[in-house]
Amino acid sequence: MSPEEIARFRDLGFIVLRRAFDPAPLSRELDRALANSRRGAFRAEVGAEVITGHYVPMMCEKTALSLELLDRFGPLAEALLERPVLSARAKGVRYAASSPWHRDSTTDVTSVGFLAYLDPLRADNGALRVVPGSHRKEITPTPEQEHALLTDPGDVIALDEHLFHGSTGGHDRRQWRVDYV
Repeated sequence: MSPEEIARFRDLGFIVLRRAFDPAPLSRELDRALANSRRGAFRAEVGAEVITGHYVPMMCEKTALSLELLDRFGPLAEALLERPVLSARAKGVRYAASSPWHRDSTTDVTSVGFLAYLDPLRADNGALRVVPGSHRKEITPTPEQEHALLTDPGDVIALDEHLFHGSTGGHDRRQWRVDYV
């Protein structure tokens, strides 16, 4: 990762790594994990709104590619956070609807998530929306501040977990994710 990318991440709270991996094998692994999971749907309240979908942990011998990516992104997490990291989890999710504005962490612990959507996402079908720089200050997001991150399968978003983000207009979006603290 270049010094410019690291500086951009620190300034904006995110970077998009284009074509970071071959998405087809991970897509199959995630679909298989979701199909074989005994877990049902989840519903997470975020203020007065809700995030819904299906969730499955992907940190075992049945999800070997997920584990490989977890190891691969560890050094990038260390570069972005400028310190040793510990992987917190790798998971697969099929989101069922839009996600309201939220932060993944409100603690003082420095953390980064690597998100890979396995479907092409644009502004009108659930692309992740972020408020650049919001990881460094308390804000109330406005439409003028938000930026949609257009991604294709194989792209990875490195996201400071204190950054305000959400999505609108999407359903049945598949995401693989790993977090580091």
